[in-house]
Amino acid sequence: MRGADQNRKNVPKTGSAGRRLSIIAFFVHPIVVAVFSFLTYSCNMISKSRSGAGPPALLFVLLISINLTGCQNSQYSNPIAGARVSGTVFGGQQPVTGSSIQLYTVGNTGDASAATPLISATVTTSDGSGLINSNANAGNANNSLPAGSFTITGDYTCPTSSSEVYLVGRGGNPGLAPGSNNSALTLMAALGQCGNLSSSTFVSLNELTTVATIASLSNFMNSYSTVGSGSADSAQLQTAFLTVNEYTNISNGTVPGPTLPTGYSASSTAIQTLGDIVATCVNSAGGVAGDGSACGQLFTLATISGNSAPTDTVGAVLNILKQPTVNVSQIFALLPATPPFEPPFRAHLQIGSSPFPPAPRLH
Repeated sequence: MRGADQNRKNVPKTGSAGRRLSIIAFFVHPIVVAVFSFLTYSCNMISKSRSGAGPPALLFVLLISINLTGCQNSQYSNPIAGARVSGTVFGGQQPVTGSSIQLYTVGNTGDASAATPLISATVTTSDGSGLINSNANAGNANNSLPAGSFTITGDYTCPTSSSEVYLVGRGGNPGLAPGSNNSALTLMAALGQCGNLSSSTFVSLNELTTVATIASLSNFMNSYSTVGSGSADSAQLQTAFLTVNEYTNISNGTVPGPTLPTGYSASSTAIQTLGDIVATCVNSAGGVAGDGSACGQLFTLATISGNSAPTDTVGAVLNILKQPTVNVSQIFALLPATPPFEPPFRAHLQIGSSPFPPAPRLH
């Protein structure tokens, strides 16, 4: 197995099947440090780990910047009818009602190219009232489903069976006064190949699936609606989608994922910590950068210099992962006193202390 120091190197994206995921350690603040650990794979290392030939490396870092890569067959088949998919949208442990659901297939004209929305009908999460009101539609069975639930039935067509797709929930009421809508709330989950969706597919959109998805796809996205690759690196995008299922279980919105090899650790505490921070915005009335709200504070701290501030939670997480040395203690300070996902990382180190746990190893 390669040493942790060697695997910690930041290897730029090359467009070849051997491009590796690289993780940059966040700036070590002298007063407060949160340690985020993420699995590091090269394309070859992924193959080895799945065949039992060698373990993937684990790196321990404070907030994260990720370049993910892998191997994909980009051959297209004929369009196929989409399967029935059900799920929920939750902010922490609170169902989000009236959230707009959209299924996207990734763009294919370049990295972060425009994704294509596949659902033409209106689908929103149920408010649980059973009433025919402005939120009632077939996607929530006229609000007869439990609060925060949705179903997509025959509302889309897969461009090809191998098209990579992901689900997004936008806006909604995270348990506030009736009629409230947090327009800054955006959650997502990578689902994989469209042809693999079935009537048994259940998706739990929450902060954990969102952080894990963005961490895996950050090399190929600029927003929730611009996720894609070109033909030269379409292989890497597919492996990025596969990696999501090692970080998180999209069926129940927990960490780690079901495909994590036995005996290895994913970055559960890291994902939960960032998820808890984002939840302060999700479970609020929303806001914009500079307004002093929970969302406003997050968006201000997540702004990349010279660029506009993010306006939704996906954009904020993406920016945090792309500039892991900026506003460390301030972002960490947004961690709520009672976080929805336990345990978050809470550490206060003396100046000069190492932020890194012992070297990664098998359990």
